[in-house]
Amino acid sequence: MINFFRKIRKKLADDSQFFKYARYAIGEILLVTVGILLALQVNNWNEKRKTSKLEMETLRNLKQEIKSNEKLIAEFIKQYDVDKKSVIVLYGLFDEDIHTVTQDSLNQLMLNSFLSLNLHLNQSVYNEVISSGRLSIIQNKELSKMLSEWGSTIEQAKSREEWAEQFSREYVFPFTLDYFTWKNVDKLDPIMQSFSTSDSKLAVDNRLILKSLRFENLIANWIYNLEIIKDMYVKVSEKASIIVDTIDRELKTN
Repeated sequence: MINFFRKIRKKLADDSQFFKYARYAIGEILLVTVGILLALQVNNWNEKRKTSKLEMETLRNLKQEIKSNEKLIAEFIKQYDVDKKSVIVLYGLFDEDIHTVTQDSLNQLMLNSFLSLNLHLNQSVYNEVISSGRLSIIQNKELSKMLSEWGSTIEQAKSREEWAEQFSREYVFPFTLDYFTWKNVDKLDPIMQSFSTSDSKLAVDNRLILKSLRFENLIANWIYNLEIIKDMYVKVSEKASIIVDTIDRELKTN
């Protein structure tokens, strides 16, 4: 058997066929290698194209959601301004002779000053992007950073808003119970009118609350909270606008 292979090797060496086969083999190896590299390149290109498509789709969805929230925030701030005007008028009554104030006007001010203003923003797209890790596919690092901070920005404003609601519920409202008959206030509320249509039969002068130092301090604190909350949501709105503008630029360049 060894002699058989020696004869073949000698014959290949003699007629130079060995070098021909060697060159052929090397050529085959090169062709296979180039084919593999091209396949990998095409696969990488396809993956990048898919990722880019997913990135653009993600940005479009985020833009739509953030713009929708922007409108809700604008309406929320507008309503806050309306309520704040009522609170400021109420606060100014502490400097007035209570006999110049009508009980009905005071009831209306109390109703307008402490309306519940809970802002409900839709964060479903944003939360899904964060939980799925899709934030990492956004190539613009500045935009990615802004989006990563977007959730905490809203949470901070929402936390302050909830704190103010708690303050009103646990401190302001309980204090009024000894001075006000809320039945008289409720009849001014469109939601409560079907339940409260007549004045309370209990004799009470609600204007006496304007002689309370504690209530004056509570109202001052409430005004301060309204200002803080409005300022925080104004900043949220400004950040939303910046994010939307940045997304627009990304969508136009891709």
